[in-house]
Amino acid sequence: MNEKQNIKTWIKLKASEIILQAIVVVFSIVLALTVDEWRSNKAQKELAHLAYNSILNELKENRQELISGITDNDSILTVLIGQLRSKTPRKEGIPFSLVQLSSAAWQTAQGTQALHLLDFSRLIKFARVYEFQSQYNASQSKFLNELGESWLGSDDASRQMVLRKGAIQLATICQIGHELRDQYSAVLNDSTCIKIE
Repeated sequence: MNEKQNIKTWIKLKASEIILQAIVVVFSIVLALTVDEWRSNKAQKELAHLAYNSILNELKENRQELISGITDNDSILTVLIGQLRSKTPRKEGIPFSLVQLSSAAWQTAQGTQALHLLDFSRLIKFARVYEFQSQYNASQSKFLNELGESWLGSDDASRQMVLRKGAIQLATICQIGHELRDQYSAVLNDSTCIKIE
């Protein structure tokens, strides 16, 4: 009987020890998962901050580039309109200040899935600006492709028509550029877009 009593006591002690070890193991696993989730959340927040700040910096740089190009193209347009009014034939091609706008930060944020970490209302504002920027880039490409080819080998009368077409397209580019500049400014001055939690 004494031996049975010893076995029961030993089992109770071992059971208590096993239960205590199981509690420690479960607690350790829960703690490890919590720390891992905390690190993951921290890394996601850092990625979101990096993407967000990169997009803001890119928009600021694009706005500066655009302002410079708008100033040049507005001046060129004024000269072209003067030449059209005076019917002065233009021997050389139509000048143009190509504005190179970047979307690298936006595309990188899309590629790294960082955009899904940003606030939706901010994301919509950024997407609209980049969409309009894409339209501006397309209008520049169209201008360069169409007018570059049509200027070559033209006589004075044909060049005058090309000049008129070029002035109209350049006026459109300038108008879109002014609107894009305003969109950049609106997003960059919007307090909901400047602050990130």
